[in-house]
Amino acid sequence: MKRVWIGAVLCAVLAWALWRAHAPVPPGAAVVTGPDTLSTGLRAARLFFASPGGDSLTSESRDLAERGTLHERVAELVEELDRGPRGAATATLPPGTSVLHVYLDDRG
Repeated sequence: MKRVWIGAVLCAVLAWALWRAHAPVPPGAAVVTGPDTLSTGLRAARLFFASPGGDSLTSESRDLAERGTLHERVAELVEELDRGPRGAATATLPPGTSVLHVYLDDRG
């Protein structure tokens, strides 16, 4: 059951990262980011960890440095998940988890 939670959380985080990186922006639309991340080269990310009881997920916000490539951004997200939660939540990835490869197919 723990592996299912780990897989679900990892898939959710990667899907979110890919969606955010390649979400289409309509012509003329303004992209709004918080002033704290705009001037410092940081981007806010929401990470999900298991609750202490293991029956739900708990989110934590982290400010991550802007990275150039998709692989670097996803790798940094996984590194933060690997570091574990700062609060009372439970880590969802096995220690030492890393990203080997990230790619997008023709459908994004």
